[in-house]
Amino acid sequence: MLNLRRKKVKEIEAKSIALWCKVRGGKDVIEPNKAQIAQSTKEIISEKLFEVADYAASNSLDLKNIDLESDILGKHIQKILNYSVGKSLGEEYQCKLKDKAVERAKHPSRSALNEATKGISLHINYWHFSVDSEKSDVLDIGLMLPKIEAVEELCLYLPIKLKENEILDITSLLKHNEISTAIFNENLSSQQYGTKDHYKLLKGDKYFCSLRSFLKNDINNGEEFGFRSAAGDDGVIISIKSEAIEKALPDKNGDGKAYFRLRVILDSKDKKDIFIRKDLPKDKYFVSGFEVTEYIDFRINETRLLPQSVQEEIEHLQGRDIIPVNRIDFLLATTPGADIKISGTSFHKSRYLEPNPWKKYLENGPEDIRKTIETGMVVYHWKSVAKLDKPIEDFLAFVKLRIRLSQSKKIAFYFLWVIVLGGVGSLLASLVYSFFGGES
Repeated sequence: MLNLRRKKVKEIEAKSIALWCKVRGGKDVIEPNKAQIAQSTKEIISEKLFEVADYAASNSLDLKNIDLESDILGKHIQKILNYSVGKSLGEEYQCKLKDKAVERAKHPSRSALNEATKGISLHINYWHFSVDSEKSDVLDIGLMLPKIEAVEELCLYLPIKLKENEILDITSLLKHNEISTAIFNENLSSQQYGTKDHYKLLKGDKYFCSLRSFLKNDINNGEEFGFRSAAGDDGVIISIKSEAIEKALPDKNGDGKAYFRLRVILDSKDKKDIFIRKDLPKDKYFVSGFEVTEYIDFRINETRLLPQSVQEEIEHLQGRDIIPVNRIDFLLATTPGADIKISGTSFHKSRYLEPNPWKKYLENGPEDIRKTIETGMVVYHWKSVAKLDKPIEDFLAFVKLRIRLSQSKKIAFYFLWVIVLGGVGSLLASLVYSFFGGES
């Protein structure tokens, strides 16, 4: 017997977005002098001390009470301190440290990349509103960027066929206190800073970050924003240049950070299929209700899924196949009626999404999106944080959604169609009877 309920998943090639830096000097290799090696040595020692302090803090250890002579952590600190004040260490340790310092001094662009990794954070929100392929989803991408002298621009590859005017700059939305507070989960307020579309966010009376809608201001001259097609692929590459960061920062010599937020409306089946695969039953047209299974597969910098041209550009401009960020936050918002299964070691938590302030955040989107927000959504949060000696190489968030759909409209249509057919049949019977029945 033929099984009408057998399901078939449409074969769609998996895709990955990508983020990388254009580092000044590219993959430069120099022959370092003594001063450069000494500077590299200091950097390594400082990083190790930071690593020790971070380890102590994360394990609730009090550095003041650690015995430098007996504790394992204390001995490690003692080695570092001995070297930093010129005391003798074992020959093996000295050789390893010198080799690392020389290697770092030979590749100054790697140090720049390490600095970028410490300061940049990436925020991605995927708003999945409906299993209906004709309805839109929304992809929001936020970047927190410090001023880094050695980084010329930050490049973002999206595996989506887009036009330049389909990249929306929504940075100015964060000037509304309730929206910035919701996005950063901090109690923030905003103040205008200088020119139009230029604001700074404050936490209490302390500076938090700067906002500037660079895309609206300079989209035509290309000094701050770049847009181009990826060679040999339908995707596009968006770049935020160092000029955009410098103009956004209120203090050119300070340690401020500039925040930018972009939006792409996924308003077609082809765009949504980049991240979502759908599994439908074959008998959906004959039943009053059925289950739809969706697989949301979101990846960042998965090398094997990137176009060859993007892989080559990452290798050429950055020199290392890593994501140049200290932290990634990925949030998936979807309807609460779905049965969900989550995978991925970076999953953090889930929560119910309050309608306010997100209605205002998405007020310029399609009307059906705003209605979905009002009925309530659930947010699933993945988080990945780089460690000192272990940068983030790639990122994956995978979700399986199972949603039950009813087809009351379709059943009503079938019912009306049966009535119409019955009426037509009765009329035909009457005509036949009147034509043939009167002759007898």
